Amino acid sequence: MAMLPCAAVLALASMVAGGPVAFAQAKDASKPAATKAQAKSKAASKTKSKPMPKPVSKLTPDAKAKAQAKANAPEEPESGKPEPLAIPAGDEPKLVALDRLPKPIRSLHTCAEARSSVELSQERYAKTVLFLLTCPAARGALTPIAVYVARDAQGRDAKRVRFEMLGSDGAASASSETVPSAVLAREAYTEPGDLLPNTRVRNDTAWVTGAWRPDDRPGVCAIAASWRINGEKAELAYWEEATECPKDALPRYETKIDRKPPPLVGR
Repeated sequence: MAMLPCAAVLALASMVAGGPVAFAQAKDASKPAATKAQAKSKAASKTKSKPMPKPVSKLTPDAKAKAQAKANAPEEPESGKPEPLAIPAGDEPKLVALDRLPKPIRSLHTCAEARSSVELSQERYAKTVLFLLTCPAARGALTPIAVYVARDAQGRDAKRVRFEMLGSDGAASASSETVPSAVLAREAYTEPGDLLPNTRVRNDTAWVTGAWRPDDRPGVCAIAASWRINGEKAELAYWEEATECPKDALPRYETKIDRKPPPLVGR
């Protein structure tokens, strides 16, 4: 066991006996007391070092009126315009008014009414930014989610993504402008020497994954899928369905399409 210096031992003993306050008081007691003259001189120097502010009563009437008007005026942004919306980046979806969205995104999101609010989330990749926006849903139905791809957070060159879906005939030919569930994801990979697999991510390709309970497929209680974003197309990479969904266990999925997507991690 390492030995403590004598001063440290004394400090610990003092703290145990009287607590931190007692230890602080003991330290102050060891200093020589200042004389009354020294204390008076010190107080006077402090008073002189801080000039007294000019009393308001001595201001001229015009200066007093201007100061009062400035104090009562509401704060405004420096530009005089409403502050831009702080779009969440990698956060949970945020409820925002439609008219506060970036103009290119707002013009494409025609499923929502002009004065409505939508849930918004976004994710930045190497060369693109993906926006997720909700559309109105019928009562008791799943909320549709629209995905947009743009060059930056301002929505430049924005396009609406169309999703390749599994048709009722079992072929991946159907297309949809919305999906019932969407989680943005990235490719995960492993390098030699890594202690754990798939702890690294690539930022160049955007992916979307989803899992939901369909209301348009009789006998199917759960669907899970993943898509690779390629321009304004979401290419279906994986699709599985479950016809049994136990309450105390995971759905028993059956793979319908498997184009060997890489390991994916959501944000």
